[in-house]
Amino acid sequence: MTKRKKNQEIEAEEPTIEGIKAAAPFSLEELRADIAARELIDYELLPYIDLYMDQIITLMSEQNKDERHRVPLTSSMINNYTKPGVLQRAQGKRYTRDHLVDLTLLIYLKEVMPIANIGELRQLLAEAGDPAWRYRNISEALSRGRKGILDLLPQEAGNQEELVLQILRLGLFSYVARQTALDLLDLARQE
Repeated sequence: MTKRKKNQEIEAEEPTIEGIKAAAPFSLEELRADIAARELIDYELLPYIDLYMDQIITLMSEQNKDERHRVPLTSSMINNYTKPGVLQRAQGKRYTRDHLVDLTLLIYLKEVMPIANIGELRQLLAEAGDPAWRYRNISEALSRGRKGILDLLPQEAGNQEELVLQILRLGLFSYVARQTALDLLDLARQE
């Protein structure tokens, strides 16, 4: 089976955004406050004991509970990431802090990069530093990204034209960022 076919199977089994219950209306000010308040759990606060699958899912759900459009992590997703080696196999039936770090990476990047590419990035990050270093860098990159997005939010929600144009800009920014990330991964592969 080709990598592409494996990737398609993994992505086909994941829940879709349409499966997420619609959230109640909110304001632009609430969105700003929500984005500003989101942070990963500190690495030192991650459990140092190994966890079972249901405990991992609960912890990861708690970490992402405030994200309105997040597809929840499921046991089949974890199993599908493990089959092609994107995520390390559990030790027995238990998952370590390393798994938590890798799942954090997967949860955030799976919506913008192919799973196989995330696996390659995970491997490169593992070669570059220990789990604490990787987790701190994931957390820092998310914080910087959120601060940058706060600067790009429209000034007022009542201006429909500004709102629509900013949606367009953010969507296209995501596209350019994704393409650039994949190009940089190609460069990293060459080295």
